[in-house]
Amino acid sequence: MKARQLAGLDAHDGIDRQKLLRYYVHCLGAQAASGMLPDRDSGRGSAYFLLGQGSETIQSGLGSALPAPSQLPTPKSRGAQADGAVQEYWYGYPAITLPERGGDGRRRTAVRIAPLLIQSMELAPDEDGRDKLRPNGVPSLHTGLITELLDDDAASDLLARWQPTWQEGNGTQMVRAVRELLTELGVPELEPLDLSALSERSVMDSLRPGAHNAAVLLAPSGVERVASQALVDNLLQMSTRTGQIPGTALDALLAGGGDDGSGDAPFVVAPGPCNESQELVISSAMTRPLTVATGPPGTGKSEVVTAVVTTAVAAGQTVLVASTNNEAVNVVAERCDAIAPGLLMRTGNSEALHREAAKLERLLTQPVEAPGRGSATVAAELRNRHARSTAHRAEAARLVDEETRVLELLQQRAQQADELGLPVDLLEGAWSGRETAALSRWEERARKAAAAGWFFLGRWRRGRALSAFVAASGPGPSAPWPSWSSERPTPAALLLALAEAVAVERAVRELVPQLLARDEDGLKRVRLESAAGLSAASGELARALSSEAMVRGRSLMGQRLQALRRRSGFQKSQRNLMAHLKGWAISTHSVRQLELVPKLFDLVVIDEASQCSIPSVLPLLFRAERALIIGDPMQLGHIPGITAQQERQARIRAGLSAAQLEDHRLAYHVYASYHAAAQHGEAALLLDEHYRCHPAIADIVNGYCYAGQLQVLTDVRRQVPASDPFGKADPAPVLGWVDVPHGESARGSGDQSWRNAAEAQRVRETVDELLLRLPEDATVGVVTPFKAQKEALARVWAGDERVRVGTVHAFQGGQRDVMVLSPVATGNTPPRTTHWVASQVNLWNVAVTRAKSQLITVGSHAFWQEQAGLPALLAERSTVLRTGVSADQDTAGRAHVASGFREELADRLQEYLSARGITDLERAAVIGGHTVDLLFTADGANTAVLIDTGPRPDQDPARHLRLTHARGDLLLGLPSGGSGAKAVPVSRTVRVPAWRISAGKKVLDPLFT
Repeated sequence: MKARQLAGLDAHDGIDRQKLLRYYVHCLGAQAASGMLPDRDSGRGSAYFLLGQGSETIQSGLGSALPAPSQLPTPKSRGAQADGAVQEYWYGYPAITLPERGGDGRRRTAVRIAPLLIQSMELAPDEDGRDKLRPNGVPSLHTGLITELLDDDAASDLLARWQPTWQEGNGTQMVRAVRELLTELGVPELEPLDLSALSERSVMDSLRPGAHNAAVLLAPSGVERVASQALVDNLLQMSTRTGQIPGTALDALLAGGGDDGSGDAPFVVAPGPCNESQELVISSAMTRPLTVATGPPGTGKSEVVTAVVTTAVAAGQTVLVASTNNEAVNVVAERCDAIAPGLLMRTGNSEALHREAAKLERLLTQPVEAPGRGSATVAAELRNRHARSTAHRAEAARLVDEETRVLELLQQRAQQADELGLPVDLLEGAWSGRETAALSRWEERARKAAAAGWFFLGRWRRGRALSAFVAASGPGPSAPWPSWSSERPTPAALLLALAEAVAVERAVRELVPQLLARDEDGLKRVRLESAAGLSAASGELARALSSEAMVRGRSLMGQRLQALRRRSGFQKSQRNLMAHLKGWAISTHSVRQLELVPKLFDLVVIDEASQCSIPSVLPLLFRAERALIIGDPMQLGHIPGITAQQERQARIRAGLSAAQLEDHRLAYHVYASYHAAAQHGEAALLLDEHYRCHPAIADIVNGYCYAGQLQVLTDVRRQVPASDPFGKADPAPVLGWVDVPHGESARGSGDQSWRNAAEAQRVRETVDELLLRLPEDATVGVVTPFKAQKEALARVWAGDERVRVGTVHAFQGGQRDVMVLSPVATGNTPPRTTHWVASQVNLWNVAVTRAKSQLITVGSHAFWQEQAGLPALLAERSTVLRTGVSADQDTAGRAHVASGFREELADRLQEYLSARGITDLERAAVIGGHTVDLLFTADGANTAVLIDTGPRPDQDPARHLRLTHARGDLLLGLPSGGSGAKAVPVSRTVRVPAWRISAGKKVLDPLFT
């Protein structure tokens, strides 16, 4: 209860920021301990290497390289290349032994080891091809050691102020500086420090904390690098500078601080296609202190981030793109380079710095291509295009609003006529050949007569008004008049009801001609031309800005290149160059490359935020005024790497309660940066148009993971056609299942993970057959939740670039034409393991949505049908291959169930088409995975009909019209028919607004003539 009360107070006052930052330091310290503070006895020769011979030459400045130990792990040996990581090496002196606290005396105390001063090293061959390690940067304190040896305040103070003070090559000064540090830390010198004669005599036997005359080379693994030295150092420095947090994006994340972003947003600069949901994210990122966006698979998240960069640069603002996922950062950098080479500079780790230097050298040696027009001219044109586009959208919105209004009037007219017992035909026939003014005059006359009393001849006037109304329908009406038409006296209530009906009829007659006169095809054509013009002008503006910036910043580009070559001055040269080249990209692991200054950038974009830990983004948000946090909580998330007990110890040590962290969604082992931002930002904006997967594939996750909010607009005409690997189904199903009824799962090597040999064999057969049948340029992916199964399958196609094999984590962000899924679990799998696999919604979501045109699952169909969740839904929707047994699915997709109103409209439209002599017709036809209301054949050609019932109350009407047009365009040329309509491609699509069906034949004829 007390913790909850504290949390309630924090909800009002905000969580203590210094405590929070130090909480994350403790969490990261626990995670990194095994790598940056390895076990002395078990880690030697793998996690670290002891250098106890010869002289110390690196940190003293007496040498420039040292030979790499023969067993030193390389990126290739650790598989780091597979996930985009780069192996890091840290060298330092002197070696410090640190026995773990709490030994029970019955067994040898575990001792950790690390250097006091550390320095990043790069591995590269010398001129003779021998691997050498060379220093990168200057010595710094080992943060993990310092935080172990000192309390929080003292550690923060020391880390913030300490710098190397000795002159390069002066070993005596270096030893003096080291001894001063040891004294401050209270660490004894267990062996005399002598840079000229390193020794490992005392290191391996010591059970005391102390310093030894040896150097240490650390080789932390990829997981351990997440909690890097620089990140902890940044957090500790920020904990002493919490007064600088207000006004930064970090302030907005922690407490929702900052203004409401109500100012005018700069115009969007999007060199590629940009839909309304994407525009909304871009505009919000340019105005609000914190914008949270959800980017489901295939919704153009990378395109949005790229457009945010171009928009920010065009507005003269600095922008940083960052992520824990290197691949996500690289994708954005490549997109920006394709637009303009100076638009975004990719920096970061040693590999990224090398590429950055090569890019700068290339840009400096090549003449800057002069733009055809200056940026000011192009920007003015783009603003004018946006103004015209806004006008076009307003015109489209008016069309849809008028259609909605007419439909409401027609429904109101039908209801009024039904209440009066008056056939609608008679109401439509009243004064049918005259102007609507006649209806207005009669309405006014009827209302006056209804209100007239006996003295003003009210009874006589009411009878005369009713007679005039009946006579206005002309001779020989098509339907008989109700009995009240001839009854006298005429009730005033009847006359008033007729006046209301006539008022609605008048409004219908006024609006329908206006609608019929609107050029819908012209509106569509103008919209498409406008969108293309905006993209072209945006690209031209980005190129012009980039060229002008490179001309102005040429000298600073040269200075940056020199800094990269010298491997020093990274922060200063980057900040100077940012005055001209305003777009930058970096991995969260490389935060040390950026100066720790509040609001260094106008905007920071955290990509794949669901995979980014909270502490990994805090230093970046501190460096920015605004932030865009974009990710997807339904895809793979952050893996904390610490136990709940370790998190509890970190929390207690920092003085925070579990309730405080939970209420703010800041608990390190539970939440990622996306969750923390969503807790304090505005409601997350959804990118809701999906373009990657075949609709039959997208429909699975759309309903299960995203509540059906995604608009699936995949153009299947550009996809590789689905293929039955066994050649029995034609057409082949988009969702296929190769049944393995008798497979058994077993433990992998070392009793780790799970594999299924029979399933693996069927996967091999399936993929080999697919490779024979698919086009040469088609790609295939094989994905499995289990590492042991992945290792067994990866060897099969090791040399084939068309096939990629991996676990689900390796595939996030990727895509393949055809995906083959091996779930492994079957009848003999332990229930706990089966439950774990079946319940991993995020994992299944990623696995399913890597497939563009076809998804084939290989496993026990009956077993997975009996499970729950997404895998059971996948088994239900999939067609079992080879046996010919089919689940409840059309091979191209499932027809969506129509609403009652839509069904009624389709019935009436079918009746109308039948009256026109059309008999070859299908209802709810599925074409390329997209459902259409009707499909009919006329003159040997198929027409697809989309009934438009209008936008939802919360939907932009102009966008609704665009989406309807887009769905129709996706159908042209696709195979169709065979179940009523002729089996020929779609040659025409027709949008039929609901009001036309309600209005009847006269307004339908123009659409089908």
